[in-house]
Amino acid sequence: MNLLTEAAYFLQTSARHRDQHFLVNEELLHREAGYAQLTKSDVVLEVGGGLGFLTRELVKHCKTIVVEKDIRFIGTLQKLGAEVIHGNALKIGFPEFTKFVSNIPYSISLPLTLKLLRTDFKLGVIIAQKEFAKKLAAKPGSNEYGRASVIAQYYADIELLDKVRKSDFEPKPKVESRVVFFRKRRGEDRGFEGFATSLFRHRRKKAAGTDKRPEQLTIDDFIRLYKQQKS
Repeated sequence: MNLLTEAAYFLQTSARHRDQHFLVNEELLHREAGYAQLTKSDVVLEVGGGLGFLTRELVKHCKTIVVEKDIRFIGTLQKLGAEVIHGNALKIGFPEFTKFVSNIPYSISLPLTLKLLRTDFKLGVIIAQKEFAKKLAAKPGSNEYGRASVIAQYYADIELLDKVRKSDFEPKPKVESRVVFFRKRRGEDRGFEGFATSLFRHRRKKAAGTDKRPEQLTIDDFIRLYKQQKS
């Protein structure tokens, strides 16, 4: 049974599957795991394992921990060899891990990504809604550049990789997606998050000591202004 057939069978036989879209492109799943450069010494964390299509790729390489809140998937994920934590990823504490690979639930993209970036790990690979992915990697002056862009890029170097088609999922979502690569730069700094948030609350005002509005400031500009404020 191929992945598309597995997903279709589950959707036909399940009474509750709202907002669940399963990535069924096996080649893309293989590349997604490959981008994480997993080794035997790694511990990889996945959120929302679902039917385990990505999990199957991850467990081939290293210890895999999956956070899954839907009890219907727990047994399947455990049979694949993953350690499963039954719970809401936004409410539980993450276990220790070195890398993060996940097709994240789109409804919690921002809070989950912020929680992830505040966590200590080496690198991550996610598939996210295209518009959200563009915000994470946006450059100053673009329409997508904002608070989320600045905070994300403060914590990590971010690169957009593969484009993901609607047809790569079952059922097809209404939006297109992208693979996003993160390489962590620094640990949690709520002070910087608050500083960036406060500047973007006044988007039309030029930042103190500059002739630029917040959406025109580079990440280096934000860091310099933040350090000046602290000194």
